Amino acid sequence: MDEKAELDINIDIAIKVEKASIAYSNGKKTSPILRDLDLEVPRGKIYGLLGPSGCGKTTLLKCMLGKLALDSGRVDVFGSIPGCRSTGVPGKRVGYMPQELALFEEFNIAETLEYFSRLYGMSREKFQERMEFLLNFLDLPSKSRPLEKMSGGQQRRASLAVALLHEPDLLILDEPTVGVDPLLRQSIWNHLVELSSSSTMATTIVITTHYTEEAMQAHTVGMMRFGRLLAEGSPQNLLLEYDKISLEDVFLELCMKDNDFDALGDEIDGPRASIIKPDKNQGSEEKSFLTQNNQSTVISLTNEKGILLAEKREKSSSELECSVTTKPAGKINTDNSELTLLKTNFSFPIVSACMSKTFNRMKKRWGFLIYTFILPALQVSLFCLAIGQDPKDLPLGIVTDEVNTQMGECEHNKKCPLDKNSFFGTVEPNMDLANLSCRYLEFLDKDMIRPVMFDEVEDAISAVESGATWGVVYMDRNFSLSLYQKVFDSMTCVDKEGCSQGAGGSIRIRLDVTNQQLAFTLQLKLVEAFQKFLAQLVDSCDFPPDMASIPLVFDNPIYGTSQLTFTDFMAPGIILTIVHSMALGFSAMIIIIERNEGLLDRTWVAGVKPSEFALAHFICSVLVNLGQVVLTLGFMLAAFRIQVVGSYFLLFLMTLLQGMCGTTIGLIISSVCKTQQDATQIALGIFYPNMILSGILWPLEAMPVVLRYVAYVLPQTLACEAMRSVLMRGWGIDHPVVARGFIVTLIWICITYLIFKLKIHKYR
Repeated sequence: MDEKAELDINIDIAIKVEKASIAYSNGKKTSPILRDLDLEVPRGKIYGLLGPSGCGKTTLLKCMLGKLALDSGRVDVFGSIPGCRSTGVPGKRVGYMPQELALFEEFNIAETLEYFSRLYGMSREKFQERMEFLLNFLDLPSKSRPLEKMSGGQQRRASLAVALLHEPDLLILDEPTVGVDPLLRQSIWNHLVELSSSSTMATTIVITTHYTEEAMQAHTVGMMRFGRLLAEGSPQNLLLEYDKISLEDVFLELCMKDNDFDALGDEIDGPRASIIKPDKNQGSEEKSFLTQNNQSTVISLTNEKGILLAEKREKSSSELECSVTTKPAGKINTDNSELTLLKTNFSFPIVSACMSKTFNRMKKRWGFLIYTFILPALQVSLFCLAIGQDPKDLPLGIVTDEVNTQMGECEHNKKCPLDKNSFFGTVEPNMDLANLSCRYLEFLDKDMIRPVMFDEVEDAISAVESGATWGVVYMDRNFSLSLYQKVFDSMTCVDKEGCSQGAGGSIRIRLDVTNQQLAFTLQLKLVEAFQKFLAQLVDSCDFPPDMASIPLVFDNPIYGTSQLTFTDFMAPGIILTIVHSMALGFSAMIIIIERNEGLLDRTWVAGVKPSEFALAHFICSVLVNLGQVVLTLGFMLAAFRIQVVGSYFLLFLMTLLQGMCGTTIGLIISSVCKTQQDATQIALGIFYPNMILSGILWPLEAMPVVLRYVAYVLPQTLACEAMRSVLMRGWGIDHPVVARGFIVTLIWICITYLIFKLKIHKYR
């Protein structure tokens, strides 16, 4: 058997589809889209696909482009299976125009074409030449006009310009003339005919259309219905074979005959046109050469001049199927710069092009830039201003039966209430002794507590019940005398029972503790006021200060200062949370936007590899995150002077790594979600558990043991503790707590980035 026939290499067939079947599943229901479809597209010809919406035309095109895998059957494009850049499809050998615009509407024509020219590796001179030609040929407006300010027809022509830009071997156009005026439509068809018949280009064109009169200009027409090809042949042959005056009548008759087609997909009972094969004999003799080594078998097809027309290699078990490559006849003598198809290595120019596109789009959206860079600094400001500060102006009911405060009798002096010579004598009430309650009130924190005086305890309690005050402080009529006896006379008591003073001299307090934080703060301030009051009382009587203090001495802290607030405790976690969540939010939308606007599909068809696409978006997100980190840390440290004991570099590095971690998680969300609403819901679902369980709002030591171990595997828990240790303890990377935070963060980045790459590859 001839090796060329055996390996199915035919330089006259650009696209060959054999027994192609594909179905979409929705639960238990399966809907067939393509049913054992056979199709051949001659090289250098125009193939028109006719059929109603939903018949499978677009699905078939996606299979030709390698965007969609068949359930069964085979698709060959230029002698190889599409799906790898080494074949050129997707890649430089194909131009694609989908039904939708599939472009960023914020971009103008020049920016759009320049982006794709960089993906295709065009030189600057060639790009300028092609852009000027396409602007004139397609009657496009100024190249600086944004697509969003064009009419629907102009947008369709701009989309067609993208497909024609790099003069590909294969053009796949999905209804390119919809919304185009008849004169321009005819001009486009004339150009397509010229491309296909060119001796230097010989472009193969597959075009779908609803206009049957348009299809008359195609070399071959395929008529589809319900995922099958009803007929295939030249328009003239179809008219003759079915004895009709128009292709519309031919299609109508085929559809009527197809009504008897059963649900299992049996063949239609009727004639089927045969494709008219192009003449292979072009004055050159084809020769086949078979070479073999230990790894693979290679079939090379050349003409009599020794020029390679096609090459096919039987792969070993370790090689990928997309390693099959071909070169078309007719495109070897263009300008001594043949298209290199075997180059499948990583392309940094493509990564650069994808990054430039993303940044270009960002700078056109001022609202997005404000959200990305200003919002983190604003969030930091709100945190520092709103969290950790002492409450202000809390109304607190005061009742003292010693004096009539309403009459202004709460006057006192700072002297000892009694002459110290009569200290051990009988204590009798006097004007100095009767004002100890007033003296205590003077030590209340006036910024936090606003005293509200009441004559009766019942009235003060009613004020709390109505929400007017936060509590009641009550001192009875004998408060001063009883307190004086408790403080001073207790030193001389020997008889335990005789020294009992009862409840006298006590300050009775009842608070509204529904707001526990405010209640605890009030308790602390009332106790602090009593300590200061008692110290002043003892000092005024020339007694040792130790008499007024509890036997607990708090020396200077080992780490931190005695002036630290709740803000200082939360600051490390809040910094990481803001940076992490902002990076996650940015990256969670970046791919969804491209996918929903259709640009992602065109990017795949242009030959961008998943690894290049993933790296481009990762680098873009990290650079954006770098700006967020600089602004957030700089603003927090400069404006609010958060104390940093340890290394600024470690502080910056941990914050940046947490941003990168949020970036990779967001990219995973962006790759699996179909809508921005889905991504937002998932992002919020991640944000709140992460913030609650990571020890940012409350110490981990206060959590149940089981929940604590769950918290340890979260991305921010150990990172927050490491950040706090650097910020407030001054520990370095050599300390286990700090090192552990960095290691866990790096593990999260690596794992989530690998998952993102796998998801992108699967979607691709």
